[in-house]
Order: sequence, then C-alpha cells, then structure tokens
Amino acid sequence: MSAMADHPAPVDGIRWIVPEVADAGRMADLYDAWAIAGRVTWRESEEEIAHEMEAPTTDIDDYRCAEDEDRRLVASIRTWIRGVPGWKHRAFLFTTSRPGFSHVEIEAVRWGEARARRTFAEADDDMDRGIRVFSDIRDEERIGRFEAAGFERARYFVDMIRPLADPIPDIPLPEGVAIVDWDERWIRPAWETHCEAFADHWGSLPPTFEEWEHRFEYPNFRPDLSCVAAAGDVAAAYSLNGVFPQDWDYRRRKEGWIETLATRLSWRKQGLASALIAESMRRFKEEDLDHAALDVDGANPTGAFGIYERLGFVAVDTTVDLSLI
Repeated sequence: MSAMADHPAPVDGIRWIVPEVADAGRMADLYDAWAIAGRVTWRESEEEIAHEMEAPTTDIDDYRCAEDEDRRLVASIRTWIRGVPGWKHRAFLFTTSRPGFSHVEIEAVRWGEARARRTFAEADDDMDRGIRVFSDIRDEERIGRFEAAGFERARYFVDMIRPLADPIPDIPLPEGVAIVDWDERWIRPAWETHCEAFADHWGSLPPTFEEWEHRFEYPNFRPDLSCVAAAGDVAAAYSLNGVFPQDWDYRRRKEGWIETLATRLSWRKQGLASALIAESMRRFKEEDLDHAALDVDGANPTGAFGIYERLGFVAVDTTVDLSLI
C-alpha cells in the first residue's frame, strides 16, 4: 500500500500545516467563526484547545489546519483513531471551517478517512470498524456535505437543561451508599466504574488510565461541584461536573454541566444517578448558576433520557453522529 499523503489534498490559496500549541489562539478564533455560522451554542476556548494538544496521549500529527494567504486559519481536523482488542476499531473526525471554506473541510474529511482506513488495514483482525463525524442538527448544509461524502446518519445526541429555580428533589439512597465529595482518591475507582458502565453504550471506547487522569487537569473541570456515590471504597456511581463561562453569552444562561455520569452495572436502577444529579444541581445552585445541563444519547440503552425528563430536564440542542463503515 502506498504511503498516505502527509496533508489533505491541495486547495488553491490554502496551505496545510500541523499546528502547534502556540496556534491554540488562532484555532479558537476559527472555532468561533465555525460555531457562529453553524448556530452552535458552545465555544471552545484557547485553554481547552491547548489542554487537548498537550495531553500525554495526543499525537500532534493527528491535527491539520488550513491557512489562507493572510495566515488566517480557515479549516481544521483532528483525528482520533482507537482500537480495543477483541472489540472494535473507531475513528472520530472532528472538523471545522469558516463560511466559504466548506470545500476545504471536506478535503480534510477525505484525508481523515484515508488516515483511518490505513490504520484499520494495519490491524490484522476482523473487528468491527467505523469512522464518525458530527454536526449540529440545524446545519443541514453541512450534514448534506457529509452525506455526499458517504456518511450516514447513525445516532442523535441531545443536550438537555433544567432550571435550578425549580424545586430540587431529595432522592433516597440505598443502604450502604453515601454521596461524598470528589477528590483524587476516586480517580482509579471512577475509571473502573466508567469502563464498566459505558461498555454497553453505542460507539463508546474505554479511555486508557493515562487519558482518564489527564481529564482532571481540564481547565473547566470543577472537582468541588463533582461527587461520588460511594459504597465503601467502590465508586458505585459518580458525576463529574464542569462550568463553561465562555458559553454563557451564547447560551443565555449560566449552566453547570453534568459532563459524565456513570453507574456500575450491579448498582443500576437503584436511584444513584438521580441522587447524583440532584446533588449536582444543589451544588450548581449554591455556585449561583441558573441551569443544570447534560447530554445524552437519544437511544441510550439504560433509559437515561426518561430519567432526565422525570427530573425536569428538557431537550434544547441535538448533534447528529454520522458514520461511515
């Protein structure tokens, strides 16, 4: 097999580069332009981008950016390609472009697809393979471009919010379980819980422990707002929470995000997730936030969508996951 091109295909007036951490500010500016054009209501800060680029498991060669003759970034891609022995291979292509440069973004997608297929071919197994891209459901033109490139709509992920002015319920806990503050001693037990809890979730791949540790250095992670449903030394369930002030002007509310919520299989259907959400909402309210937010797979096998609705959450935004086999 011939070696894959170092960069996406040439485009008139465009130079492809491998960005450096020093480019995080330029990348944030590009992401803002992309988000505004696509009516996306969240932003990615320079600090968040730099954090991802500096992660111990990040290969900077997975990134490509396109700059015009004025050195303005106009499109980007980050590929994340992983395989879990005996399970599946997945490639995630995270792309952006400024208005008028969607044709450059599609060249990046084609490059990312070729990169993924080369990696898949190097794995001598018959494991399931898939390549994924994402778009806000309202950006039908972008979705159409992905579909023209061979991707098909596979899943819908929903952002849900809940006003904190509404009464927050008291949820009883099963005997032997207590909600405790998050601290570093829970990093490994929560990782074990995470890997078990998400094993039956569509498209999910378990993080390495190194990747898991790095997430707690994330600039928007709030350990003081996070909590664990502890059964002795076991993290029966946990809620990892964060705050994203850069989004508040665009979303017109001050949100606390329940970023990751997981329950061990043996502790499901005992109210732990609901109790952790209620506790998280109380912590958000004490922080003078006005909404709780979370996202969920619209076809989550645990029935999470219904749980969130019963707690007062309503859907506000939807992301389409498009896949290519």
